[in-house]
Amino acid sequence: MKARLFLSLWGILFSHNLVASESNGKVIDYWIHNTHDSFAFSVESQTGRPSCATFGNPSGRYVVDTRTQAGKLIVSAVMAAKASGANIQVGGKGKCDYYSDSEDLQFLRAY
Repeated sequence: MKARLFLSLWGILFSHNLVASESNGKVIDYWIHNTHDSFAFSVESQTGRPSCATFGNPSGRYVVDTRTQAGKLIVSAVMAAKASGANIQVGGKGKCDYYSDSEDLQFLRAY
């Protein structure tokens, strides 16, 4: 019983189904905001966008804090994907806490 509960919680916590939006495809464009220490970018084919993410149509944008190590890694990955034309998959957190019109990024995967 405890093992089943643990596995259920594990699946809920680490499932990509919990993300609010998801995008697959090429990076459309990106913005570096010096005044907000943020990096925002758009990807083709976004689904499930939260109501707070009002920037862009049909694809919104995702944002990360560039002061964090994770944010710096994401900036590098997005810029490399844009330069090479590679596809990425990204998912959002379903909220726009860092930048009011852009969804906070949950994960990024290059493929």
